[in-house]
Amino acid sequence: MNLPPLLRILLWPLSQVYGIYVRCRYRLYAHGWLKPKRLNATVISVGNLTVGGTGKTPMVLWLAEKFLTEGKRVAILSRGYHGSPGRSDEIELLRHRLDGKVLFGVGPDRFASGSRLLSENVVDVFLLDDGFQHLQLARDLEIVMLDGSCKLKNEWLLPAGSLREPLAACRRLISWWCRENLRDPLLKLAMLTPSPSFTRRRDCLDLDGLDPTGTRNTLVKSAPGLSLPSAALATLAPSLTI
Repeated sequence: MNLPPLLRILLWPLSQVYGIYVRCRYRLYAHGWLKPKRLNATVISVGNLTVGGTGKTPMVLWLAEKFLTEGKRVAILSRGYHGSPGRSDEIELLRHRLDGKVLFGVGPDRFASGSRLLSENVVDVFLLDDGFQHLQLARDLEIVMLDGSCKLKNEWLLPAGSLREPLAACRRLISWWCRENLRDPLLKLAMLTPSPSFTRRRDCLDLDGLDPTGTRNTLVKSAPGLSLPSAALATLAPSLTI
């Protein structure tokens, strides 16, 4: 996010307020004072740490296509942005590419959307689009997309900067997917320092080279390019299974 320096300084107090809100909200969930709701199916969250394009939609598309080829029944849950209620540009793209082969639940309450789909259909796996900050819904695997070329050491939280969460949020992750090689040493350090307070079921997925029941924070580097071509991704995780 390239804001003029003066505007960033003016917005800095709001970033501090936003940071307090994000940290308090996380602690409420981490300590069990707020409890995420769980759908009766595997949930994979695909999100990011910053604003801007990092390849979330291509990753959701690739995961959906992979599970479909394995005969799984897939549903995509999304809040829905940049469009009329129940629709968004990203969802319309996914609908077009997947050609009616998956179910969609669009709305701010992803648990309610998923529950409605489960009441009428059989779903093996839910893909939670832009789900990193949606702590209300429990997930079995957290995937965060990251542009590894970005230097986040001196980046500020929204609205003065591009961070949606503090870098300390890296500690609750299981898997990172980078658009390019990760260059920020501070981010590497944060990613390799696990948080003892967040626990998840990690026994239902198997990524080639990633043991979900072992190391919590694993960096998986993808080939450069925002579109994250499926051919490149397929060489990295050929055995993703439910």
